[in-house]
Amino acid sequence: MGCTSSSPAVPADAFRDFHAVVQAGDIASIEALLSSSTRAEIDLAAANGTRTKEQYLSSLKSFLPETIQSIEDRTTPPNPDAALLTVVGNNGIFQVEMIREDGGWRFKTAIRQHLHGE
Repeated sequence: MGCTSSSPAVPADAFRDFHAVVQAGDIASIEALLSSSTRAEIDLAAANGTRTKEQYLSSLKSFLPETIQSIEDRTTPPNPDAALLTVVGNNGIFQVEMIREDGGWRFKTAIRQHLHGE
């Protein structure tokens, strides 16, 4: 699949792109769409022998919904360089942190799944 040369202008579209490359298993594109702090955490875990970088990146698929029903930007107050998205998927509601870095939106942290009604 690979990354495109232009980065989406809004965090929700960037997350859709991230979701697509994770679902496709495109390791290089997944890594390219992670924030530098998230990449550093993965590198540290790999250096400590916890798991390989590829294993971590591949495991992201299990934390994401197979399908996205809706995405809402819940950033308050609005921030041009950070966003908190609420993603409704086929298996629950997720909060996703995105940051603007290196001219594009990047996936920042692990996803925290929230069940309906919490």
